[in-house]
Amino acid sequence: MRASILKIKTIIFLTISLSLMSLSSKAQYFTLKNNIPSYFFNTLSFSGEYIIDDLTSANLGFGYHYPKGTIFGGKDVKAWRKNLNAWFLTPEFRFYPGRDPVKGFYLGPYFRYSHFGTKWDGKLQRDSVTLVDYTTHLSLNEYGLGIQFGYKFLLSDRFCLDLSFLGLRFSWFTFKGKFTGLINEDEIFKIIDIEGVDEEGIFGIGKMIFDFFGSDASFKMPFTFPMMRTAISIGYTF
Repeated sequence: MRASILKIKTIIFLTISLSLMSLSSKAQYFTLKNNIPSYFFNTLSFSGEYIIDDLTSANLGFGYHYPKGTIFGGKDVKAWRKNLNAWFLTPEFRFYPGRDPVKGFYLGPYFRYSHFGTKWDGKLQRDSVTLVDYTTHLSLNEYGLGIQFGYKFLLSDRFCLDLSFLGLRFSWFTFKGKFTGLINEDEIFKIIDIEGVDEEGIFGIGKMIFDFFGSDASFKMPFTFPMMRTAISIGYTF
């Protein structure tokens, strides 16, 4: 019994050791990169590139857009912009015609998924009287396919400069909006009466809109649009 347990432990130990040795031998083919200009757009953008062979590599990018004013603050930032956050995921396959994936020109297809979301509260007022007290939720999802061109410079044994340019893609977007709020119908009806609106005409349409926004309104709209991807990244090879 003890001998069998010892054999199992030995097999597990050898398996773990060989796996670690395999990872360490391949570690030199992995480069972690940071897109420097993204910081000017309130975004943290990183990517990891793994060299497959002399001609190809796989690159995976991830980014997070944090709300404006998070780090430096800002008094004049609008509510929707102050609460805007997003994240991006970009898998990419690269082909190096020069047969040197450590440096040189590359091209290849990539996929882009992006999600933007924001939320803010607001009021519609007239003469200091609140007519509508609402909350708005907006979200935008992107699904894109494109071709990326670029050039990677080897700065030292470990550091590189990766310039991604002409990354044209065609994207499909889905835009969603949701509104919740309270309608001060009494005050609105008073304004309608004062302005002499025909109750059988505009009044009926207005009442329908008030009921629509007073409960829970939402909408969804798909559309397409061409986009461009560029990056100036500093990378470190492990």
